[in-house]
Amino acid sequence: MKKFLWVIIAIILILIVAMGVILWNRGKTENTNVSGDLGFEIRKISEEISGDNDVKLLNINYEYIEFTADNEYLKTLNDEIKDRAEENVNNFKNYKSDAENAVGTDIGIQLPYVYDNKSYIFYNDNNIIVIADTWYEEAGGPHPNIGTKYYNYDIAQEKELTLKDLYADKTDEEIANIIMEKVKDAYKDDYEEIESGFEMLPLKDNLNLLGFAVQKDGVLIDLTEFVPYAFGECAVKIEYNK
Repeated sequence: MKKFLWVIIAIILILIVAMGVILWNRGKTENTNVSGDLGFEIRKISEEISGDNDVKLLNINYEYIEFTADNEYLKTLNDEIKDRAEENVNNFKNYKSDAENAVGTDIGIQLPYVYDNKSYIFYNDNNIIVIADTWYEEAGGPHPNIGTKYYNYDIAQEKELTLKDLYADKTDEEIANIIMEKVKDAYKDDYEEIESGFEMLPLKDNLNLLGFAVQKDGVLIDLTEFVPYAFGECAVKIEYNK
């Protein structure tokens, strides 16, 4: 009798374990939230363009993200990201003639001109993905140009987010005031110099020029387009309760 009971108990335990495995696998299959399990690979466009006498004119190394997760919107997004990468590379190639003109001159221009772009996932949570492209460009000017461009995507709504999506209940002027208060607090000693950039380019009329990145506890606002070059990359974080 005891032996029979142990057999029954063993069968019940096996059934429980089997059912758990089935439910776990089904949960994985039906989970459409890509957060935490976001597959992607880094693709790269590398080109070195030379002129007469094999003089190197342009050196391009452009990385971009290609998603591998089984999600139809991400597959569509791959085409957009690749098109953007190719467009940026082709735009930089327009510097070829300028670089050719610099060959043999005595004006101290460094060749080849350089264009580098590194791409990575800056944020991924609750169906919000932020891609960051950090770029470096040296093309004959007095100094190289650097920056970070953020792309914010809502996978559930299948759209790229704008700053107005995050502050739908506020006017452009109210959004600008929130940001400027944060700038005053973060850059007390340099505020007057920073403010001069906003006098030439009023923030409330140019919110579309602001870079931003969604984060868990707030929004990172990129002010680089507005501040003097000497400040480099300039950003503040606005908490969501603001």
